[in-house]
Amino acid sequence: LEGAAPLLRLAASAGRMGELRALAQPLCWTLLHLGNQYNLPRFGEWRRAALVALVSACAEELAAPLVGELYGTNHTLEMRQEALAVIRAVADELAAPPAARPPAAEAAARADRGAVQPVGVSRRTHSRPRPRPAAAASRLGVVAPAFFFPLMSRYDDPANTFRMLGEDCFLLEALLLTLAALLRGAAAYPCARPMARALCAFAWEMRHHAHPAVRRATLVALGAAAEALSAAVLLQELGGSLPDLQEWLQSVARDDVDPGCQQLAAACHSLLGAKVRAA
Repeated sequence: LEGAAPLLRLAASAGRMGELRALAQPLCWTLLHLGNQYNLPRFGEWRRAALVALVSACAEELAAPLVGELYGTNHTLEMRQEALAVIRAVADELAAPPAARPPAAEAAARADRGAVQPVGVSRRTHSRPRPRPAAAASRLGVVAPAFFFPLMSRYDDPANTFRMLGEDCFLLEALLLTLAALLRGAAAYPCARPMARALCAFAWEMRHHAHPAVRRATLVALGAAAEALSAAVLLQELGGSLPDLQEWLQSVARDDVDPGCQQLAAACHSLLGAKVRAA
């Protein structure tokens, strides 16, 4: 288990993505359902690292299965929370600038791309500079909606065996933070606008939640939506609801019993005000 994450990252960087994609779903299921039967002191850390390495490499293949693990039946609450934590960590990783490739991996990739030169293509034509590979963050712009919208779709499904809006509200907190992480990482891409619109509506519904941790996550989500949109688009999307939102943020910053909520509300109010002035 300790060696799983380095091995998965090595396979992804060494041109073995076909094999990794073929094994991605059963391996993800096995890791997520794995129990700490040997009482390994760093079990959770190693399992999380392996899952993040796997999902980062095979995000397209694992988006639906991983969301399915959150809403699946006969799963523990710990397993559902782990699925959200993995998605959040993957969003942060794919949104970060890509790490430099090891020389051996770069050489293997070059050899793979140029192994066969098409017949009739001159050396001069074949040696023209190729476009640089897209940054890792661009992958999040492609896969973020595949995580984002399915995650939002079933949080209040009465068929769920857990109560995200009730006693299991720590999952609601984790869901809001995960959606915010996905939106932050995809802010530069066209998918950000519908994602921000949906997250604003979702967070607005949760603004009066009794638990302060959920209210804090709601404010984080609203801040992420405000950051993701340009000033002009923010005014278009929020429009007439912006005064109500600003008024509510002021009241939270002034009256909420939780200091964390007060600080986040003040920061969000300041951010929205700056966006409005810039529009």
